[in-house]
Amino acid sequence: MLPLLKSSIVNFRYCDKLGDRDDSLKQFNLDLSDEEQEILSVLMCVEYLTPKLLTDDLLKQKLNSKDYSLYSQANQIKEIRQVRDDFSSKANSMMMLYTYKATRMDGFKSC
Repeated sequence: MLPLLKSSIVNFRYCDKLGDRDDSLKQFNLDLSDEEQEILSVLMCVEYLTPKLLTDDLLKQKLNSKDYSLYSQANQIKEIRQVRDDFSSKANSMMMLYTYKATRMDGFKSC
């Protein structure tokens, strides 16, 4: 899970809290909001599905189309790709809202 989390942290560029962590203790030093946790979890789903697509795509290239259709479920790659793309779109939307809220709230911080 840690490699998925690290890849997700790299993709969630807008959260400054993510850089302040202790990898040996496997914890963030600052508390993450529910929204930040949700964005990371969606990004982890994207990271989990991406290698599965690459593996299936390579297998398809090595086998001819007749062999491939005999040994694989017809729409498996298509479905995995769709799920991954849906998670990716959701993560991007969530990060946009997160960034927008953070930008809007900067003007309202108390002294």
